[in-house]
Amino acid sequence: MRAASTVLPGVTAAVTSGKRPDKSDAATAKLRTTTQAYLRNACSPTAAARELGTHKNTVRYRIEQVERALERRLEGQELRLQLALMLVETLGDQVLPDSSR
Repeated sequence: MRAASTVLPGVTAAVTSGKRPDKSDAATAKLRTTTQAYLRNACSPTAAARELGTHKNTVRYRIEQVERALERRLEGQELRLQLALMLVETLGDQVLPDSSR
């Protein structure tokens, strides 16, 4: 099976939020979960926060972290990011780059 990063350009960055974390990094997992909720809710921090059971400012902060790591805004990237996040959710951590590289 080919790694996600060879299937779709930029998937590695989208999935790992622009860094190569330990695959079990809880903070990165939170960023992924928040990004998924944000995208599912039409980029609304308020709606995403309601879904996640957190404050909208927490969602805003996490999305800012993702955008800084990607060096771009999430808006306009929805389809690519949703696909990348679905790959990790469906195929697991094997699609993530080896953090030892």
